Amino acid sequence: MALCQHHVREHARQTAAEQQRWSEARQWTARLERVANIKGARVVAIEPWIHPDPDRPGKERQTGYTVDVELPLGGASWENLAVHTARLAADLRLPHGCGLEVRPGVDQGRALVDVTTLNVLDGDIPLVEPETLPATINDPLTVGLYSNRSLVRLPLRWTSAVLVGAKRQGKSNLLKTVTRQALRCNDVLVMGIDPNGGAVFKPFLRPWLEGRTRRPAIDWVATTAEEAELMLTWLIGAVERRRAGYSDYMWQKGGDDKLAVSHEIPQILLLTDESKSLPRSVKTRLVELNDRCGAASISMLTSWLRAVAQGMEGLPTDLLAQSETRLSVRMNTHSELQRLFGQATTRVTPAPAPGWGHAVATAGQRPMLYKASRSQDADAYQDAVTCDEWRPAMDEITLGDGEVRRVYEERWQRALAHGWLGVPSLPGTAASSSPAARPATPPEPTRPRRSSEKRRQAAIEVRNRLRRVSGRPPLDENGHEIDDVDQRFSEIVAGLAPEGTLPLLLTAALAVFDEEDTDQVHRQVLAERLTGGDKDRLTALFRAIGIAPLPTPFRMPGRGTGRGYSRQAVEAAAAEIREGHRRVPDEVADWSPPL
Repeated sequence: MALCQHHVREHARQTAAEQQRWSEARQWTARLERVANIKGARVVAIEPWIHPDPDRPGKERQTGYTVDVELPLGGASWENLAVHTARLAADLRLPHGCGLEVRPGVDQGRALVDVTTLNVLDGDIPLVEPETLPATINDPLTVGLYSNRSLVRLPLRWTSAVLVGAKRQGKSNLLKTVTRQALRCNDVLVMGIDPNGGAVFKPFLRPWLEGRTRRPAIDWVATTAEEAELMLTWLIGAVERRRAGYSDYMWQKGGDDKLAVSHEIPQILLLTDESKSLPRSVKTRLVELNDRCGAASISMLTSWLRAVAQGMEGLPTDLLAQSETRLSVRMNTHSELQRLFGQATTRVTPAPAPGWGHAVATAGQRPMLYKASRSQDADAYQDAVTCDEWRPAMDEITLGDGEVRRVYEERWQRALAHGWLGVPSLPGTAASSSPAARPATPPEPTRPRRSSEKRRQAAIEVRNRLRRVSGRPPLDENGHEIDDVDQRFSEIVAGLAPEGTLPLLLTAALAVFDEEDTDQVHRQVLAERLTGGDKDRLTALFRAIGIAPLPTPFRMPGRGTGRGYSRQAVEAAAAEIREGHRRVPDEVADWSPPL
């Protein structure tokens, strides 16, 4: 008797569910005619989205549903329906934070309507942990949730990615989330470029700087244009070193032309924040690396303020074309979305708040609304400690030899000299006098003065170091065969002359004005080029030859507002020295370009 009653109740439940589906189907048929003026459409199926309820362990909840629509004959397509997404959402009286998306069905006469009825993206999204640790970069990195509660998974093994969005909308948070997931892999090394003083990556470095980890969680960080160009040049060379050095290894792996990665041969993932502020030369290097890096197991994720490549301020066309994985956070205009994702964004739900955006893992797919997992500095710190035990080291073939190896091995000494690490010495070393920590007082006058020939040779040696990193032959003692790699130093060497003429410091300073193509340059920029980032030393050197800073701050294109110097003041000091009206102090005469 009890069994019979159970069957009766189950039959009644199924009948009620079937009647509910038919009722919803009829409602949708009427809605399509009422809102979109599409008559004769047929609802094939309505599939609910059932997911675990995080607030009630062991329970499930419905977060939305998908309507499979067969469109009437006569040429109607899913695009005709997609233009009415906002009106359909209003007709459904969907709550704020919920949306409606239309995408292609199984054929060109079918459409799928995804309806979100529960705002699963409300509040912070926790990081989704990999099933096993350590993970591998061969699997996509999970960085957030789509509005239908499916996972946002970025494939960064063979493809590079771009991220675009307005200021303070969540780009840095997403980069931290990508970094946290990459650190969970034991076959990838993360490098970073961040002109904003390394702010994105510094929380990951803090445990190493405090002596709590064996190695820095981020393998290399560039905070200046010069260091970024040095890093990118090194990575472009690494592509060739890996191709040549691992050719036999790849043949043994079945003749694959792509390098397999492991703990011993790690993937290199380059993350770049604030790309807009980088100079043209660095952006050109980014494009070059992106064009060549895939087969060598080097991938990139670069973030940009704009998707429009206007005056090199936005996303370069060549970089966008070669990046299959594309993401956005909230943008200021819909045209930016169209530029990033193409015509597939004709009708998409706008990102409602910071941290929200659109993502597509493969070129040609339609972007979907998502929200990135929240990553705070404390999370970055803890992950750097937790993941230290399986972090790989750079392989010997990629390291290279000679100057190439030295550039890599001294990367943290250069960071210490620039001062952005915020510590007096690197872990395991005693505090030393770095360029950023040198006193601003001039050197002792009893120090022997170097001749012009020695200063000229020192400048040529600096140029040769850059040429060796790029795989080019060194210059001879006369500085011949100058090309674009050493263009930054060509003016310096050309300006050298016998004892008593214009000092090397002024020639180099004028070269900075020429390179920046402006008559006013910030003190920070000049210090980075001339004194290794030591602004006090630059001020003392300029003061010694009568060069005073401008009385008020000014704006440099692409660099914001700051104090600095004018070309007129530098040229006036140079003229006084040439005419013999001003003596050159020893500390100025002995200046040489920072190594």
